[in-house]
Amino acid sequence: MIACVAAGTGFAVVPRSLLMALKAAHEVQQHELPARVRRNHTHLVWNGTPSTALLRLQDLLVVQ
Repeated sequence: MIACVAAGTGFAVVPRSLLMALKAAHEVQQHELPARVRRNHTHLVWNGTPSTALLRLQDLLVVQ
């Protein structure tokens, strides 16, 4: 995803810590997210019985 941004084909929202860990950090423009979109809710949707991996992910997530 970041390679596509560095190539000029799009944009991405990634944590700054990830971007700084990559060589491409200096090849892309960085912008702060506006306050109104900095925090977001992520919804998990699935059909049927959850897999073991999904159950473990649910155990890790904090529901607010």
